Amino acid sequence: MMDARVRWRGEPSMAVGGCVVAVEDTAVEDAASVLGVGCDVVDVPAFREEIALPGSRMGLLFSVRERRQCRSRALSQGSDAAMHLAARWAGKESVIKAWCQALGESDFPYSPDDVPWSRIEILGDRRSVPHVVMDDVVRGVLRAGLDACGGMSPRGPVPPDGMMSPRWRLSLSHDGDRAMAFAVLSACRLVAVGGKRVYSHELPHGDTRT
Repeated sequence: MMDARVRWRGEPSMAVGGCVVAVEDTAVEDAASVLGVGCDVVDVPAFREEIALPGSRMGLLFSVRERRQCRSRALSQGSDAAMHLAARWAGKESVIKAWCQALGESDFPYSPDDVPWSRIEILGDRRSVPHVVMDDVVRGVLRAGLDACGGMSPRGPVPPDGMMSPRWRLSLSHDGDRAMAFAVLSACRLVAVGGKRVYSHELPHGDTRT
């Protein structure tokens, strides 16, 4: 478990993960415990060949937003979209591995054939920092599984309302013919920011310091 006191001075509000949260120059108590980690490596040439095969359904494993972002990055960097999709595929695989690890001996809620890949998005923010974005249904399944196995039980000082929330951290990289991703799933407690209660993982990415 990690306990830290952090301070952030910023704008009145900021968009994070598709939602706007109020922020002020406020001291925030943040506590997190790692529940699971995942890592994956993808062979980019093999991935490129697979996604280009006639009738391949590999592209359907990505959302419209993911494919659009990858095309945009490829155009701006003079690369190809397959390389960026490969990194996101490694990200999705690492998220699933971290999720499975967090469940301990409990069964994973999806079979290999029905994982909702396109609803577990790997999206970059305005700085191209990658984030895990799940739709409401998948996020609910994640939360229910963690609740059932005790992963969301408060550790350390009990939050004012006793609520915990899953939090993802993700890193993507590619070099030559390899793309790699590393994902960390942790539990965060509810904190107060500017008179409004938000989850600690909703604070601007990179603005919490330990």
